Amino acid sequence: MDSITQLRSLGLVLAKRWSLDPNGVPIGAGYDKAKHFAVVEHSVSCVADLALVLDGTSSDPFSCVIRGRPGPGCDIRRTARLGVLFENVPRRWSMHDFDAVACPDWLNWRAEPAAAADFLRLLLPPQFHEATCWWSFTGSQGFKPGLRMRLAFWHDVAISGADLKLWLCEREPIPGKPRKSWPQICPVDGSIYSHVQPIYVAKPVLAAGVVDPVPQRTGILRGPLDAVQTPVPITARFTASIERTGHARTTPTDRTYEGSGYAYHRSRIGDDADGFHLPLRAALAAWIAMHGAETDPTPVIDDLSSVAWVVCPADPVRRAEVEERIAALPRVAEWIRDRQRETERRLGSVGAACHASHPLPTRTLAEAQHELGAAARTAFLRTRSFFAVHRDTESADGSDRHKVGACGRGAAALFDGPARVAICAGVGIGKTEAVIREIVSLIGDRPNVKGGPIPGRCGGVKPGQWRPAA
Repeated sequence: MDSITQLRSLGLVLAKRWSLDPNGVPIGAGYDKAKHFAVVEHSVSCVADLALVLDGTSSDPFSCVIRGRPGPGCDIRRTARLGVLFENVPRRWSMHDFDAVACPDWLNWRAEPAAAADFLRLLLPPQFHEATCWWSFTGSQGFKPGLRMRLAFWHDVAISGADLKLWLCEREPIPGKPRKSWPQICPVDGSIYSHVQPIYVAKPVLAAGVVDPVPQRTGILRGPLDAVQTPVPITARFTASIERTGHARTTPTDRTYEGSGYAYHRSRIGDDADGFHLPLRAALAAWIAMHGAETDPTPVIDDLSSVAWVVCPADPVRRAEVEERIAALPRVAEWIRDRQRETERRLGSVGAACHASHPLPTRTLAEAQHELGAAARTAFLRTRSFFAVHRDTESADGSDRHKVGACGRGAAALFDGPARVAICAGVGIGKTEAVIREIVSLIGDRPNVKGGPIPGRCGGVKPGQWRPAA
């Protein structure tokens, strides 16, 4: 089981709005900037549940969803969308936004929207290619060029937003080019993987006279698998310490402070994508974390200042900004040292709690499968024993004490005559193959039951076999 969090604004529209200008050309308006929301948490256990919730939310122009889970301080009647109020937890589901992806000539997305979803699904890693997903065109589809679509998947294990970013949003380095021009692994918007980032799933609001260019906005794209087989743990394709080439250095890089990422952050200073502030602060923090809070930071401040001046642009405005950043380094260092002291005090205190960053499961997969099968076997045998004992028991008025469904027949009918037990293993009911196999094998072992299929919506299942419903 998992959940998905729906945020509902208090009257502000969280959907794209389209109207016509005097020339009859559609013009779009963005989302209202809602500050407070009511919170609804929906339980989901499979991709079918996920699709049901998203279909409902997409019909409400005042709603969006987020990955975060309401925390203890969250007032579900009226809350702000703040990170401290929502827990950043791994989820069994993921959603992926494709924006302005070029549509191939052979694809008619209006006539075959599922084919468009399949085309975009193939742009994700191979683990997604055969997984069932819910798809939805965004509010700009048809009004702007390109494919603009959102896909939602169920995963076999919970995955965090940070892992999704690492898996799908990593950039492939190109020597000689700045980082912002490096191609992203997948053409998705990584911002929605943050735990409080709104995911706007609502259908667009169309003013009078505006014709919706999208015949069908949502649907389900079936695949052989109900869940994405997630490669845990997620690992980076490219090492984080790769040399970045935003600017040529006029002096060789000093590798005196190699540990804890100092050299890497130092090399980022002046990068077109990162600027000066964040790399300077990150390098300073890495150095203090490596050498301790009580070490004099003057040498590292001098080193970072010299690097910043070397790559500083000639533009007077930018140079003034860099000078301001360099002047603030001593104050930034003291702020970092205070937090490092607190960290060292907490880690060095007697009896400090120690928590595993990745706790091991209490059962191995084989052990869990064995225990699950044993539980199913025990439950079935107890039920069969109960029916065997009470098969002829009737209440005082002569009516059956135990009736089966709407057929009105006694419980004894389950074990008299031909087999009347059917098992339907449809998509997304949460039953594992191991449990289904165990129950079917028990049914197949019943006395007086010859071979042949067990009737049911499965279309017939032979004893000892199992296959899902069509």
